[in-house]
Amino acid sequence: MRFRVACAGLLLLLFSLNLSAQHSSTGRGISGSTATVNRGNTLPLPNSTGAAILLSGAVVVDDGSALPEAAAIQMSCRGRKQVLGYTDSKGSFSIQLNARQQPVAGGAAPETSDTDAASFDARGRQGTSSNWQECELRAELAGFTSPSVDLASKIGSDLKIDVGNISVHRLAHVEGYTISVTSAAAPGKARKAYEKGLALERSNKWAEAEGKFQAAVDAYDKYADAWFELGRAQLQQGNATAACHSFQRAAIADPKLIKPYQELAQIELNEHRWQELADTAGHLVSLSSERYPQYWLLSALAHYNLHDFDLARQQALRGLAADVQHRVPELEHLLGLALIQQHDYKAAEQHIRNYLQLAPKGANAQLAEQQLAELERVQAQAAPSDDGDDDSPDDDP
Repeated sequence: MRFRVACAGLLLLLFSLNLSAQHSSTGRGISGSTATVNRGNTLPLPNSTGAAILLSGAVVVDDGSALPEAAAIQMSCRGRKQVLGYTDSKGSFSIQLNARQQPVAGGAAPETSDTDAASFDARGRQGTSSNWQECELRAELAGFTSPSVDLASKIGSDLKIDVGNISVHRLAHVEGYTISVTSAAAPGKARKAYEKGLALERSNKWAEAEGKFQAAVDAYDKYADAWFELGRAQLQQGNATAACHSFQRAAIADPKLIKPYQELAQIELNEHRWQELADTAGHLVSLSSERYPQYWLLSALAHYNLHDFDLARQQALRGLAADVQHRVPELEHLLGLALIQQHDYKAAEQHIRNYLQLAPKGANAQLAEQQLAELERVQAQAAPSDDGDDDSPDDDP
């Protein structure tokens, strides 16, 4: 089938998802079929003088309560997303952006490599607001929703960006949580080892941190947070197999802890383990209600690759119903692809058009344009026959 060839390319392009994984020092998100790891606050953004840019502000809860944990600070430029850093215990953040890369001034988003889909090319001059067009900043914290801050209106001539307060809103009906209740029962020895591990993480001493987290779970095998951090330390050192085991142990110790499922989903997507991803996405959806449309996209993508196109369609529709702010336009695209596989070309065309309207410069926009042209061609050929048969010879497998 002609469309099947075109649709296969989708998996090689960018699905820029952030799973709201909140960590103390580094962040991981989902980016296509490749791993994207931001080791600390290292996203570089140059300027004409080579000086660094200071990004600062604070994340506050709109009801006046304290943040339950550190919030991730995520920047999105023309569809490319990356976690830059995290807030401190009081919600403040001050992130130095190193001088090596920057957003592109105008035009399409830069091409990215498969191994670092969230990076940005170094082009143009820094220090002018035009370089920051279509760049936004958000706070990511499980159980909360955040507004977007337009960075172009905040950049100053002194190479500082002060975004002020980012006010997040607590969501209702979220079953999962990001801090395990098992931590309260951890004995002193285990807690002490865990806290030492966190301190070593903040210094990027991952091998030493791994040893402390291992000591914590050896002392208390139901320590879900320690199992989770052990997995992160192992992953930072390139041991995905051991990390998967640790994340699974974290989920067993505390089935309502969201973070291990987020990390497992990242690994499963990277490795194209679609059945496992379908299962993990199902857990994420059940824990996070329908407030997280990116989890519905994960589920739809997994089922699409398992060739269960009807379930992929249903999951994408659920995601669109949850995505009232249209933050995940890829749901429209994937829904269109599922409908193509079901030969509902008219509906598929509309959803792919919706995607292009929402993300005209998105990572999958060029592919979507090609698919749209093919849809129009096939429908134009089928129209004169007026026999109601969508399975024309060109469309047979």
